[in-house]
Amino acid sequence: MADAALTEVPILILGESHSTAISRAIEIEEDIPFVSIDVRTGSDKSKINYELFSFYRPEKLVLAFGGTEHNIIGMIEGEPKYDFLWPPFDDFDTERTLIPASAIEEILALRIKSGLRRALRVRELFDCPVFALAPPPPFLAIDDAAALPKAFASLLEAGIAPAPIRRKLYAVQCAVMQSHYGSHDIPLISAPKKACDANGYILRKLWGRDPTHGNRHYGRILVQHLRDKLGVKENAAEKKTDD
Repeated sequence: MADAALTEVPILILGESHSTAISRAIEIEEDIPFVSIDVRTGSDKSKINYELFSFYRPEKLVLAFGGTEHNIIGMIEGEPKYDFLWPPFDDFDTERTLIPASAIEEILALRIKSGLRRALRVRELFDCPVFALAPPPPFLAIDDAAALPKAFASLLEAGIAPAPIRRKLYAVQCAVMQSHYGSHDIPLISAPKKACDANGYILRKLWGRDPTHGNRHYGRILVQHLRDKLGVKENAAEKKTDD
């Protein structure tokens, strides 16, 4: 019996909530030859619905699993209020409790494990170059028009942690992701600098439904960023083949 027809695509992005920004950009601009899928859609407790993507044969695979761990551990003020040192950022609030950066690394390493496991399960289905995608950069400040994820609603009385601390938490997470994915020969693609202000915070106009996710405009910037990083031509097109 012949194998089922496979759909060839230049880039297949598989992940969770952060893959949605790209999928929304693709919906608006039909000429984008990428496919981006939130693998949790219609899934069981494994949080992976293989039926959504098993028929694709990508030239390159991009994994966008997890990514909000730095917000989970540090978006809301802690008790005691803390700070830590993480070069090249030289800011430190001397009125806060000093926590070793190694402790932050260890916490984030534990937090990313579940997403990494799911990413590696997905990777097993494909025989092509694989990359991981860093999450959107941290936001600078909340405004009256912003809504935070429901998971943080009961904690808001403690306040939002200062932006410089959250920026360092994001930098630590990216370093941890680079190390852990790198140990599986998966390079990490950083977030696009074009999406950030001069200090590394995501531009307000690129926020999604909340400041921890990007919107479709951020998705468009990501698409071009991936094209540049992965060498995908503007006029690439999807093809189908029977194998």
